Amino acid sequence: MNVISLSLFIILLSILFFSIAKKSDLLSPGKLFLMVWLLAIGVTELKLSRLQFDWPIISWVYLLIPIFSVLAGIFTVYVVYFDKDIMSLEAIRSKLINGYINDQKLVRVIIMLFVIYAVSYVVIYLYVGFIPLFTKYPNEARTRWSLFGVGLLIHLAPLILYFVIAYFVIIKKQYYKKLLMFLLFWVTLITFLFLLQRFGVFITIILSIVLLYYGTNKLNLKTAFVIMIFVVGISYLILSLRAGNLILQYFHQVSQMKYSAKYSIFTEPYMYIAMNLENYAYATTKLKEFTYGLSSFDFLFAISGIKHWLHEYVNFIDNPYLINYNYNTYGMFFVNFRDFYVFGILILPYFFGLVTSFVYYRMRTNPNLNSITLYGILVMVIMFSFFNPMLSWLFYIFDITVLYFTTFYITK
Repeated sequence: MNVISLSLFIILLSILFFSIAKKSDLLSPGKLFLMVWLLAIGVTELKLSRLQFDWPIISWVYLLIPIFSVLAGIFTVYVVYFDKDIMSLEAIRSKLINGYINDQKLVRVIIMLFVIYAVSYVVIYLYVGFIPLFTKYPNEARTRWSLFGVGLLIHLAPLILYFVIAYFVIIKKQYYKKLLMFLLFWVTLITFLFLLQRFGVFITIILSIVLLYYGTNKLNLKTAFVIMIFVVGISYLILSLRAGNLILQYFHQVSQMKYSAKYSIFTEPYMYIAMNLENYAYATTKLKEFTYGLSSFDFLFAISGIKHWLHEYVNFIDNPYLINYNYNTYGMFFVNFRDFYVFGILILPYFFGLVTSFVYYRMRTNPNLNSITLYGILVMVIMFSFFNPMLSWLFYIFDITVLYFTTFYITK
């Protein structure tokens, strides 16, 4: 292990140790964002693949600018709220547990979302004629299982699962309704897993963890361990279904790993962390033309219907300067760099940190299902900021919109 990785891991463990010792908020935006990037850079600097390269100084500059910009935005709001009354974690949990939640509205929301999801599921199946899990090549089939417009509604599945979990966590008694919620949960989860989409499951899990952490006293080390085992198990199950043992061996070979193929199961998670940063470090030094908003605000162009026309008009390349075509992601900040060069990674991440911190302190001063859920959405963005620009995706903006209005309706 090199000095950079070792140093970053020590800092990460120190933050975890002192946070637990002082019982401070582990999921506060600055702390969480810093831990995610300490881990991502530390893992990347292990250099376990021959596809990786030694970064020039300018690559480090381009990476550190957005990281410090996000932290600066978070710190700005922290200063504003420094002398204001902030509720303790215990007070937040007590308020949510004893607060107002309209259980009838919550049930109606779950049933409505389930019906929309089920209808869209059937429509897409009738249109494409297959379910990815039950095809000969499931990993390829999952990318073709869609229908413009209707396909967006499939992404309601993680929200249904989250609301069912919220119902069990917050609502007391109501056993017959809980039986119905239990059935809807498993029907949604199983049918969604048939599509071999891991990311939606992660959305449910992270939103639920945030709700359990801020809304209850149930998230202790034992619960966290069980959740971690569940996440790893689901991820491994979907990976096994999508890509059998031969595919894992193939990934190991094309990734040019420096360790034995006996440990090929670790290749995909390692490379999915490391190659984001490697692609970012490489591509940012090669880009000479910029897209002025097409990348960062992709969801706006997608929903307006002019995205593909504009891409064709400007000869837009989806994944420029990849090191290896098997790994085609660059992390959250590449779209900002590709749009506006250094100004993009300086200004847009600052506003992301600003908004995230504002939502966090809004939750700390007025905790309810709406404010906790909104912060959970941003926790998801932070945790995958090394991987993908989620805030430029249409389906994630759609999920945010649905979550905001439904939770506002439930807590009104």
